[in-house]
Amino acid sequence: MHILHLIPSLNIGGAENFVVQLANAQSDTHTITIGILGQTDPKKNFSNAITSAVHIHPFNWTKKYTITQLFELYNYINKTKPDVIHFHLTQAMIYTHGIALLKPKIKYIHTVHNSYSNWKNRLTWLNRLRYLMRTSVLHVCISPSIYKDIHNGFPKLKSTMIRNGINAHIPMRDDAAIAKLWQTHTGATTRGIRFVNIGNISKYKNHKLLALSFDAIHKEYPEISCLHFGRPSRPDLVEELKQINAPNLFFAGSHEKAADFLTQADAMVISSTQEGMPIVALEALSLGIPIISTPAGGMVDIITNGYNGFITKDTSVRTLVTAICKYINLPTSKKVALSQHAKESFETYYTIDIITKQYNNRYRN
Repeated sequence: MHILHLIPSLNIGGAENFVVQLANAQSDTHTITIGILGQTDPKKNFSNAITSAVHIHPFNWTKKYTITQLFELYNYINKTKPDVIHFHLTQAMIYTHGIALLKPKIKYIHTVHNSYSNWKNRLTWLNRLRYLMRTSVLHVCISPSIYKDIHNGFPKLKSTMIRNGINAHIPMRDDAAIAKLWQTHTGATTRGIRFVNIGNISKYKNHKLLALSFDAIHKEYPEISCLHFGRPSRPDLVEELKQINAPNLFFAGSHEKAADFLTQADAMVISSTQEGMPIVALEALSLGIPIISTPAGGMVDIITNGYNGFITKDTSVRTLVTAICKYINLPTSKKVALSQHAKESFETYYTIDIITKQYNNRYRN
């Protein structure tokens, strides 16, 4: 079977990471091509993680949407004749629906990489478009709660649920390099309880909540620290975080394989208002790192409260501070149990081998 994955770029991001890992796993039994529609950052991308068995076709488009680009994609598909087109993110979704109108005999799979609230407007458009389609597109939701929301909101759209999955994270840095970065940013001479947050600074990642929460925690637990990894994508939000100036929240910037730094942390904190099923959360579980999170998107499916982490009731400072402090005050034996359960959760639900089998079954059926 020839499977064509379409994605706007291979820049550093959760969807891009997932596509590369899924394509690598599928290449053991199928012919796999990744079609990269737009431009990829030459310095920060997942290109080097792709195995030699996976074919890459860079379209290198400089514009987002044009008729010329649609027909270039159409001609490429005519030439290569994929059995399945598996598409990811908005640009690929729009172009592929154009292709599906013209080529109804191909199987079309769309992975919805984010929450229902994030995709609601686009799914409304797809729901109307289905009256013109001569074939159906299967929309794959990456968590049970997202599937429930989409199925209830758009019952006529064909949808199913397959969780996100990855390989267990293997650090590329040694312990000394990881320890050096922690010490450089925190300046701590002794090791208190450490937390990590990974995600570009954006509206939906809600780093204001993170900063206000750790600022409040500092008053009672001055030895606690949190290290953030990600690009400062929104200068206005960065300025807001500087004004809060939480003394125990440190910004390390963007780093390749930032999950490496979880190996010398105690827990991950996620403060988002919207999420799909973030790859960084699965990386944390694979390392045995429990997660404390707001109830954003698929996080409510990843975390079983008190088993492999803690999930808050809302996105208020009070509830996030309460959850973090609950973890801080756990006896060591309870923290060890959370870590063990985190790893067990990953191995039960989120390995790339499990997810690959589920996608392959969907392609065939």
